[in-house]
Amino acid sequence: LKHARKLFHWTARYVSKPENVFFYSLRRVNALRASDLHHLEGRLVELYDEAGPVVDSFWFFRKFLVCGLPNVGKSSLVHILSRKVHKYNTRIDYRAPRVGNFAGTTDEIIVYRVLRRQQGNRNLKLIDSPGIFPLQTSKLRSNCENLYKLICTNLVNPTFIDTKDMTIAAEYLLFKLNQSRNFRYVTTLGLSGPKEKLSDIASARWTPRKFIAAFNSGSFGALMFDDLSQPPS
Repeated sequence: LKHARKLFHWTARYVSKPENVFFYSLRRVNALRASDLHHLEGRLVELYDEAGPVVDSFWFFRKFLVCGLPNVGKSSLVHILSRKVHKYNTRIDYRAPRVGNFAGTTDEIIVYRVLRRQQGNRNLKLIDSPGIFPLQTSKLRSNCENLYKLICTNLVNPTFIDTKDMTIAAEYLLFKLNQSRNFRYVTTLGLSGPKEKLSDIASARWTPRKFIAAFNSGSFGALMFDDLSQPPS
């Protein structure tokens, strides 16, 4: 919660207006309902109205594109907001977005209806899209730290990560955990104390890939990789 507040204020200051900034955990996608995201849903209605006058026509739709990095919850968000519309209108063909905890699950552009005409004659569709990512790894390697942040936060499809990069990313994660004085990994892994090198942890059970996976599962607690006292570069 502390990290979320800091990130909210940083984003509202440097990236977008406060009314456009929302933070939700979508891990329990099947248990969440649109009403759980009512602040965001209300903002969508406001943005719909800001785009121009409402056209009273069954065939008129406004479309919003949902885009961003891979594996940050875009498809989960679209699924939560759209399924209630299709639940009450079985005439609309509905194919739920594919949702998975790895980058690259969404590999095509699909349109989903999220507002009905009963809601002030508003027809709105969200366009779910694949994650945006540099096509050339050389662009990422111009700043290796950013590459390792993306690997550590599960934003890179594991099939594209070689053993060397995975090992260095795990070393980087260990360094950041120690730097932030977050030693929950010591208890989780049953260690005698904090370790400076991954080789002191790595074993058949805790390979670099499994070490990063344990972090992403929440076993090591929260960690802020970026310095929120500075504006984005």
